[in-house]
Amino acid sequence: MKSLIDLPVRFVFAVVAFTFGGWIGWLGILLVTLKLIGVIHWPWWLAALPLEYGVLYSLYMTIDGALYRAGLKGVGGYARVTQAPLAAQHEQSKIQEIVAEGPERIGATIDAWSEDSNRS
Repeated sequence: MKSLIDLPVRFVFAVVAFTFGGWIGWLGILLVTLKLIGVIHWPWWLAALPLEYGVLYSLYMTIDGALYRAGLKGVGGYARVTQAPLAAQHEQSKIQEIVAEGPERIGATIDAWSEDSNRS
């Protein structure tokens, strides 16, 4: 139940972070400002398109995060790869796999690497 009450707050924070934290949001602010002062004569929906995208993206990410926290979906591939602790853990497990295979594998890996660097 707390997560349902928390959703509007998370959504507002996501929209504010999107708008002021990236170049797409600042582009939207610039275009709307130019429309307000009459420099560009585009329709409003076109001038505000980057901000509209930000609202839809923030809504999607808020719902996606709520589904993840509720246990109704897993972590997506992009989030799995881009999260530093998970990426470091994945890299550490690969190193442990190579070490577990023994000195022959480590030596073979080093030999293969040195042969590749000698060819260049």
